[in-house]
Amino acid sequence: MRTQSSPNDNEMSENVGGSVSSPSKRKILIISLEKESYTDEMYAQLYRSLRKNANVTEVTHTRSAKRALSSAPRPYAVLVSDAAITDSRHSALLTQLIKYARSGGRVVIGMQFSNHFPLGEVATFFHKWGLEWDHGSYHRTTFQLNPAGVPAALSADALFPTLSMKALHIKNAPCECAVYLPTPTARVESLVFAPAPISGDRVNESPAVFTRIGQGYLGYVGDVNAEQGSLRLTIEMCGVRIQPGDMGPAKVTTGMRISPGGLFEEMTRVDQEIPLLSSRIPAASVSAPSTTAASVSSSKAASLAHTCAAPASSSTAARSPPRPREAEVVARAAQRAKRQAERLALAEGPKEEGNALFRQGKWAEAAELYQEAAVIAGPQPVYLSNLAAAALKLERWDVAESAATRALFDHPSHVKARFRRAIARKEMRRFTAAETDLQYILERDPSNTAAHTEVNALRAAKRDTPRSQWVEEDEEEVEYPFDFGDESDSEDFYHTGNGIPCKYYNHDGCARGPRCHYSHAPDRKSVRDELGRNVCIYWLLGECRFGKERCVYAHDRTYLPPNGWWTDEARNAGLRNATNALFEFCSRRHAPKALLAEAAKPDWREELWAMVDFTEEPTPGEHEAEEWSDEDGGTEDFYEEMLMQGIKPWEITSPVSRFWLLLGCFLYANVGLDLQGEMAAIHRALYEGY
Repeated sequence: MRTQSSPNDNEMSENVGGSVSSPSKRKILIISLEKESYTDEMYAQLYRSLRKNANVTEVTHTRSAKRALSSAPRPYAVLVSDAAITDSRHSALLTQLIKYARSGGRVVIGMQFSNHFPLGEVATFFHKWGLEWDHGSYHRTTFQLNPAGVPAALSADALFPTLSMKALHIKNAPCECAVYLPTPTARVESLVFAPAPISGDRVNESPAVFTRIGQGYLGYVGDVNAEQGSLRLTIEMCGVRIQPGDMGPAKVTTGMRISPGGLFEEMTRVDQEIPLLSSRIPAASVSAPSTTAASVSSSKAASLAHTCAAPASSSTAARSPPRPREAEVVARAAQRAKRQAERLALAEGPKEEGNALFRQGKWAEAAELYQEAAVIAGPQPVYLSNLAAAALKLERWDVAESAATRALFDHPSHVKARFRRAIARKEMRRFTAAETDLQYILERDPSNTAAHTEVNALRAAKRDTPRSQWVEEDEEEVEYPFDFGDESDSEDFYHTGNGIPCKYYNHDGCARGPRCHYSHAPDRKSVRDELGRNVCIYWLLGECRFGKERCVYAHDRTYLPPNGWWTDEARNAGLRNATNALFEFCSRRHAPKALLAEAAKPDWREELWAMVDFTEEPTPGEHEAEEWSDEDGGTEDFYEEMLMQGIKPWEITSPVSRFWLLLGCFLYANVGLDLQGEMAAIHRALYEGY
């Protein structure tokens, strides 16, 4: 009796390459019992190469895998892409795979297998194959082809001489089984721990091994990140030869962002195929290429690693050399992007709840939730624009202006945020700034009815308000889409220890890692770079008095974001000039420089929108004093004296002006100079262009 087949029963007959099967191509079976949604994109270069040069079938169910293994002709090689076969539910399939290999087949364990390999079962799993292998360490480092020669049946010419990858290593494997081994100068390439040398038993651990099993072979590739070098090795273990260009480019998702319209967008980059040495160097310059790694000297291997690090390019223009620790930067960026996506997903809950409350007219409750979402995921425009809208309903003009301004830092074209800021500034009698915002909108969208209406309202407000009550801008406002990125969720980001910066961590790496008593976290005197080191703010501003060797912070721009706030020379020059102008007021030699560092580094958590409490209704005029005092350290007497001198601290938003206020607080509290004379000087600087 013939039974009805399910859709999955026909999997084994599908040619994944989408082309007619060719008898001249080898048959490759991919077993993916627990295939992840991202697998096709992550391993696009592997799939593309195999499909072009082999007849590929991929199965996702045990029954289909068993049928494919016993079909005729049987597969030339079987690629196991995940660790599902280690589960006892698939023991029969594992037994069939072992028999297949012993009778002359090739089994390659790779792709995401090592990422989900149960460590407590590694030795048991390989024992079933008759091997004494076990799992070794798990880290990233730089490897070279086995100096004694790659295992039989593999060609070194098809592989990168050196490569960096993060992998679950195999130990107890004979040396002749190792495809790659750590280079003599290899160090652990960690985001947290020091770059400790690979030593002891780890020298003999391998991220990729290949050995005889009966009449066939078993291969293992422990890379977890789909590095191009490990993909080439996987293809070679499958017995498939590819040509230059077969791998092609690969789109890599590096993170998520929110568009000005509030939609989630993927951040991606395209990695080009990295050609092998033989396809990059003219034949005339190459003498008798070897098929083993034995002929690759350590110095030449290092040179080849440097050459392979950059993607191929059709341009012959000179390029800057790749940064030595670029692999760590990429890995760290991927981790940040993943965590940021998780935070964005977590922030959606309070945002949607806030939207519901906003529609019900519960402005304060909605504002609290928008604020919560922005704190969870960081100052994303969608949350801050909504927060500005709720603050406008509450007539909290200063809060609305603060939230909208932060939204515009990274997205200056965000129309809703700019429009709401214009309304807030109009109500704050900052008419010139409000007019600038509305002009910005109308220049890009002349048909914006709401903006035209607000322009008319602004003109009426200016007409009805005495000129003496207008709040003039103390300096021209310029907005830059700076990278303020110190944010991270790594262990070292929160490792504050005893509060004293760890010099080892910020220079060559701290060997104690999370056990260190000192701080690995960023602070007000440093900027986080792409390796997680803390770079000295004083040095960035040309003010560090300790020098590179004595300073506890790093003095290195190599891994800093290219568009950081410290690149704004005009802004930093203004702060520096303010320091020099008031240097004579202070008897402490380094006090102005300390204040310069404090005023220089922006921190959105200290901005009004992030600190205000919407559950309390402020008394008119009081919330400004409390908030300014809490944020900037001013005393009540100092605040009152400022008002008497005509200075309104809550209206001062520029970095230079905030510096003067900070300096005034410091001088009043610590130096004890004449308060009235000091205030007169600050007033001249803020309002009279001193």
